[in-house]
Amino acid sequence: SRLVARYRDRPTAVAACAAAIVALGAADVLLTSRLIDLGAAELNPVMAGLLAAGPGGALLLKTLVMVPAAAVVWWLRRYRRILEFSLIVLAGSVLLVVYELVGLAVLAG
Repeated sequence: SRLVARYRDRPTAVAACAAAIVALGAADVLLTSRLIDLGAAELNPVMAGLLAAGPGGALLLKTLVMVPAAAVVWWLRRYRRILEFSLIVLAGSVLLVVYELVGLAVLAG
């Protein structure tokens, strides 16, 4: 598609997307931790266990997964499927954080 071709031709856009995915992953952990404090439940059993001890372990795990994934996007940016996948992950991450912000607004009253 033309969008992916334009995206591929702008290395700063690919780098920004990869960095945004990492940042949104961190925001997800911190927002989830706050939502749990307000009575919400984490459905992912691995993250639930880590978050039970505080957000530090969950943040570390998320970082250890997301930073290498972002690096792979950067290294393989010449492949259309990788770029498409990165945009899908970015959109999903944005939606997740927006969902959590709405949940936070509702629970915080």
